[in-house]
Amino acid sequence: MLSVRLVVIVLALVTLPACSRGPEDALDDYLARLTRALDVSAVDDVASVPLSPGPTRRTLALAEPELNINLLEYLSLSGCELGRVLGQRNSALGRVAPASQRLHSERDILQSLPDCIHQLTDTEPELAASLQAVLATKIQARMKYWWNGWMTSQEWQAFSSPAAPLLPYDEAAADELLSAARQATGFALRQGQAWQAKSFGYDSTAMETHQQQWLATEALGSWRRSQAALTEISRQAALQIDKRIGERPLCPAGRKTPQAEIVQTVFSRFYAAGLQPYLSRVDRYGDAVLADLRGLGELAEVTPEWDAWLASLAAEKAALRDAHLLHVRKWQVLLRQCGMMPGQDTSHPAPVHTE
Repeated sequence: MLSVRLVVIVLALVTLPACSRGPEDALDDYLARLTRALDVSAVDDVASVPLSPGPTRRTLALAEPELNINLLEYLSLSGCELGRVLGQRNSALGRVAPASQRLHSERDILQSLPDCIHQLTDTEPELAASLQAVLATKIQARMKYWWNGWMTSQEWQAFSSPAAPLLPYDEAAADELLSAARQATGFALRQGQAWQAKSFGYDSTAMETHQQQWLATEALGSWRRSQAALTEISRQAALQIDKRIGERPLCPAGRKTPQAEIVQTVFSRFYAAGLQPYLSRVDRYGDAVLADLRGLGELAEVTPEWDAWLASLAAEKAALRDAHLLHVRKWQVLLRQCGMMPGQDTSHPAPVHTE
């Protein structure tokens, strides 16, 4: 079970001092160094990658059946635990409770209804029969309650917001953040699977702690923003390299030059050892989070907006892979011209050509 201590750790990670190297600075630094090393002017005509805001709480919410019980019936339940549960739910605070609290109420109703029905069967059979019908309706709608408890929450809105910061460039910080986010989503999945199996018990504090993980990490939104930034940088870098290839060879004789050594340093230190590992972490989390989100959606009868949004997330991920593949290919052409491709036979100078 995830502890409150881990929430504190994640909060510390997302509020690192400004002096630490941010991902925006690292990506901009790579592109600036590449442009200087290639000795070409900057390409400014690369369009930014827009991010859709995603479905709202209203479009995600699933309609729930209402539990109607008149005052006389409510008074008859005073000896049942259900009476206390309904009293809390129908209080002023209960009516404005957050999503998690509403799910707790539904859990308590589902767990207390069978005992109350049994208790009233002999003394008030008509009321017991009515409650049996209510129980059947509640059980049928159980996945709507579970879905709304998570996906209409403020924590989900923070977790998925495209205004979130980029994922940390530091490997350890990113791994901590993404691990915490996946643990929270994993709890939601396991809880949903238990509800699907009509097992309603769970620890309220544990659920709220995991929802705080969503709120603290903002990892889904951060993944999308990082992906968009990497897509843009990959496209820009590919254009910069292509510009140099088209304007003049980096190694006219097919052998390494002093300028080519500078370019190779940029490739080794700032691409291969910097941007590439960051991109791999972002891509791996994307695979995991998309699988998690599909899993969540398979547990409930979701709205069309949810499926459309998942399709758009997959398209964003594919756009990054396409941009990065183009980026890699341009690097391969450039390095091959100078005999600097890893594993390349340098006994014969590479022919100078463009792609």
